Amino acid sequence: MCIKGQVHVGIRTTGLKVYASKVVILMTALAVISSFVSVPVASAAATSVSVTDFGANGTDTGDDTTAFQSAVDAVASGGTVTIPAGTYVLGQVRINKPLEIAGVGATSLLKLRSGANQTLLAISNTTGVTVRDLAIDGNISGQTGGYPHGIQFSATTDSIVTRVDIRNCEKSAVSVYEGSDRVSVTNSRFDNNENDVEIHSSAYNYCADNYATNTQYESWVSYEQAGGPGKAHHNTIVNNVSIGAYAGINIERSHDDLVQGNTIQNAKWGIMVQGRDSTYSYNETVIDNTLIGGANSTQWGITAENPSHTNTIARNSVSGWLATPLNIQSTDSVFEGNTISNNRTAVAVKTSDVIIRNNVFTGSGQVGVIFGDALSDVVFEGNTVSGSAEEGVLVLEPLTRFGFIRNTVTGNGTSASGTLDGVYSVATWIDSALLGNTIINPAGVAAQKHPVTIPTGSTVAVANNQMSAISAALLPTGTSGKTITVSQFVAESGVWECTASGIPGTWTLQESIPTVEPTPEPAPEPRPISQTSVQGNDRYTTNVAVSQAAYPNGADVVIVATGENWPDALGGATLANAVGGPILLTKRNQLPAVVLAEIRRLGATQAIILGGTSAVSTSVESVLVNELELVRRIGGINRYATAAAIAEACVEALGGTYDGTVLCATGSSFADALAASPLAAAKGWPLVLVGPDGVAGISATLDAIGADNAVILGGTSAVPAKVETGLAARFGTGNVERIAGSDRYATSAAIAQWAVTNAGLGWNNLAVATGENFPDALAGGVLQAVDNSVLLLTMSKGLSKDARACIADNRAEINTVKYLGGQSALSAGVRTAVAGALR
Repeated sequence: MCIKGQVHVGIRTTGLKVYASKVVILMTALAVISSFVSVPVASAAATSVSVTDFGANGTDTGDDTTAFQSAVDAVASGGTVTIPAGTYVLGQVRINKPLEIAGVGATSLLKLRSGANQTLLAISNTTGVTVRDLAIDGNISGQTGGYPHGIQFSATTDSIVTRVDIRNCEKSAVSVYEGSDRVSVTNSRFDNNENDVEIHSSAYNYCADNYATNTQYESWVSYEQAGGPGKAHHNTIVNNVSIGAYAGINIERSHDDLVQGNTIQNAKWGIMVQGRDSTYSYNETVIDNTLIGGANSTQWGITAENPSHTNTIARNSVSGWLATPLNIQSTDSVFEGNTISNNRTAVAVKTSDVIIRNNVFTGSGQVGVIFGDALSDVVFEGNTVSGSAEEGVLVLEPLTRFGFIRNTVTGNGTSASGTLDGVYSVATWIDSALLGNTIINPAGVAAQKHPVTIPTGSTVAVANNQMSAISAALLPTGTSGKTITVSQFVAESGVWECTASGIPGTWTLQESIPTVEPTPEPAPEPRPISQTSVQGNDRYTTNVAVSQAAYPNGADVVIVATGENWPDALGGATLANAVGGPILLTKRNQLPAVVLAEIRRLGATQAIILGGTSAVSTSVESVLVNELELVRRIGGINRYATAAAIAEACVEALGGTYDGTVLCATGSSFADALAASPLAAAKGWPLVLVGPDGVAGISATLDAIGADNAVILGGTSAVPAKVETGLAARFGTGNVERIAGSDRYATSAAIAQWAVTNAGLGWNNLAVATGENFPDALAGGVLQAVDNSVLLLTMSKGLSKDARACIADNRAEINTVKYLGGQSALSAGVRTAVAGALR
């Protein structure tokens, strides 16, 4: 019989000495062997282990897979597996619990073993995994099949890849596969992979501030397979750089994604919004991207294709492209404010039911804009078409209900001076309009032959155009048939029908009575409005400027959060106001000197760190410990657990003043929570993040804080209807309210209006911040709570229509406006628009 910790041996007394001597010899041999072999046994509760503890050598020899897998299996859930500098040869390492894989930078290199033919880091059926500060070499030349990825997430949520260099992957560097939602890939570098970040049938993922070169296929992609379950949606791809890819960004069979601020150079295809196999891409927002063509740029720059629909393509720049720079083929969509310059070929319009507005089309090597299909219900308004080698605008097929309104068409036909028209149509315009356009040649240039040619049979309302070089048939009052040539600029008026006989620029004018415009009333004297910028050179100095504005006389406690990512700090505004101090941002591994100086200026004695060591490292914590009397950390295994812990800390700090109201926001993006941060901080309302488990995931927190009333932030695409139903069942229908708008900017405006109407905040001392990034608004929420005022989010390069309406509707109450951040965060155009709305 053998019992753990004891050995019982049944023996006969005969031959006892002989038997015992053999046992002694055996035990001696085992002792000698154990002196040469040491097998470490990690504690089941170990929160941090190193792969070298399990025999990984990191010398680019042998196979370290077993050591890595043993480390992953040994570490406690939520713990950290550390990877010292070295080159580790690996097959597949499987991860199926929350943990952190942490290197020391690019010198911690994981190299896929030759012939492995499998994904290197396979992360599945879990949540809360972080991979950071390391490099991966997919060793594509050493693989013989299997299409391995560098990192693949399968059925895994709320995870992070940051500061990881990935190269030479036969398939995708990072694959976010079906059922993997809310995965963040940031501040990473990619080279020579088939795809860089591939989001497949997954939602609410975040890809930002990455840099990719030599991508063999697509750098950043969000797509759904043909006939798939429709899980690809609400992904965010912002501020990335791709150089030399086959395709920069591909959105395919997905919806409600944001593609913003990316730079794509020398790609074959730039940005594609595609709908295939009757599976549409729709509600896509593609804004503020920069495409720079090169020798590789032989396909479309930006294309939004049928059957995709209801998309917004705005404020993008495309230059130097060798093929169609902008392909307009998405119905019920808006193409606005784009700058398409110095490309080889024309912008192509191939769809009906589209608005093309306020774009600049200049320097085309062919026609400026070409309408090549029979279309209807197209609005072409406020555009500038100039410097094209051929016609400015060319229409090849009939157009019905076509509005050509307030455009400027000038200096086109440069390749054949004087022989081509500004706007030339070989097909009829039916029930259409040519209104308020300026169609001229620049001074000293005789490029276009005639301003407009539209053939016989067209029915077009023509009024208030300014044109040069017109040959016009006029019918003055009481006369007919007289023909004169008008060579000067003419401000046209009246309704003109196109009944010409094919001669370019020949029109018949219906007699009209000139309209006399009334003399406008004198404009009232503008009210004095104070507009100030709270800004610095970067997010950290801006953050300090906000702190100084909010706490000019100092503060005992500071809240410290990472400035590199947003999830851990979303609920920080309420806690900051409760303890009477600012939110200060830090780099993960280094407390910026300007932030340390601010802590000293404040005279703080305590700090509360938000998030785990993957957000704010122990090295930053050590600096704070040396500086202050008390430092504590509030964190959890993922963003939801961290938000819950912060909510409980808020209620503890508030004590008996907490009124039982809780704010509920999505954990998949930052905008709604940040828009409500002044409200949350001013009222002392904690914030919980709603994840895939819905009410069940926040139930314990609601119990712990004693909540009895809920305000949901955002629409049902952010916080599902079933969450509202579950909260109503818990608190009662009358104790649950939702504040929502059509997008983040409309929701921000709705939150501000609600806060003024229902919570006692005011419009004066209004703050405006970008909704495209988080740092400025994160710190600004506390400042606004101190000033008992609201915060409006807007685009960086233009004031949102909802923010504009809020400001205009409440301008009588606004004497002071603060802009959070410099002009890279809020452009001069935003500030001018705010000033205009206040008049």
